[in-house]
Amino acid sequence: MQKTLIAAVAAVVCAALLGASGAAATESPVVATTTAPEFDAGSSSAFAEPFGENYDFTSRWTYSTGYDAAGESAKFAIVPAIWRQDKVQAFGIASTEPGKHHTITARLSEPWSMSGTTAAGKTLAIFFTAQAPGRVHGDTSSLRVRLYGKDTDPLTVTRETPYIASFGYDLAPPAERHTELSLWPRGLSAPLAWRDHKHGRPRVQCAIEMRSHSYAFFIDFSVQDLPHFVEFDQYRYSQRGLRRFLAPAARARTGGQSATEFDAETKALEQWRSEELPAVLALDDVYFVGIDLVDSRVGTVVDNVFVGRSAAELATFRAAVFGAQEQQIDREAFEAHLAEEAQKRREVQAEMERIKEKQEREYAEYLAKHDKSEL
Repeated sequence: MQKTLIAAVAAVVCAALLGASGAAATESPVVATTTAPEFDAGSSSAFAEPFGENYDFTSRWTYSTGYDAAGESAKFAIVPAIWRQDKVQAFGIASTEPGKHHTITARLSEPWSMSGTTAAGKTLAIFFTAQAPGRVHGDTSSLRVRLYGKDTDPLTVTRETPYIASFGYDLAPPAERHTELSLWPRGLSAPLAWRDHKHGRPRVQCAIEMRSHSYAFFIDFSVQDLPHFVEFDQYRYSQRGLRRFLAPAARARTGGQSATEFDAETKALEQWRSEELPAVLALDDVYFVGIDLVDSRVGTVVDNVFVGRSAAELATFRAAVFGAQEQQIDREAFEAHLAEEAQKRREVQAEMERIKEKQEREYAEYLAKHDKSEL
């Protein structure tokens, strides 16, 4: 029964993406509306976008032409998605062309001051739900929800456009599933990225099956250590100060270092944080919210985009969208799964080390038995 339901929904998604024919063509035409479904975001200044069936989101969002010259632009489509436990489907925006940027930007009803004296000017919350289609080895997906300043031109936005804050993920099953988080404080020439103690982006779990999952990020700029949390389906990965994990974006994606290189880089980053990272991160005022999605396999559905300035606003929006039906993972089972994956990685690394040592030993024995001049 469950497989039949999933197959039926998948058929609807395909029809929406590729254009239904036959019997569907005889149905009455659907008239798009410019009004999004009503959701209480908890604040008149908070930005909430639940999308919805028959909703003409282009009345609020502007497509970027920044990738047109390279032929890398594509349009979203409104499609159904399975994202609530008490409903078979809802509707969000989905990618329609593989390998191309689906990029849209919307203006806030009023700009936000991120350097104000009130609590609302010192905290930030970003939330979205996303449903990835069934993926196989080699498939990739990259999603960003970004905040932009006053001087941003929605028509020219690309991944290289300066921004204020960015939250999203990069998926490359089966192993690479990274959460992307970066901030671009005023006065810095490049953004700051979140980089864990292993000198890479955090491997926060990201789902790849055909069901929508929620992603949330919250940060408090009023405290120098920058307390924050990141959640996946209400599973909270981090609730520590973010400052100790910030690094220049160009240095946040390195890997494959030796122990000596790792130690040297760790000391260099500690020195950078103490000498060059501003004590107070001053952010520009926020005027725009943007979404950028690139899929190697079309069909990722983005929905329920929310940007607010307090954890209370975020909680209010989530309750309005999901009620008590937001998917929540089994924490104990999930932590056991993560521990099992970590153990498997350690076993693979240990086996690789054994193979390397064996090869080096055999090569040394070969050299000992043969004249090096013969080699």
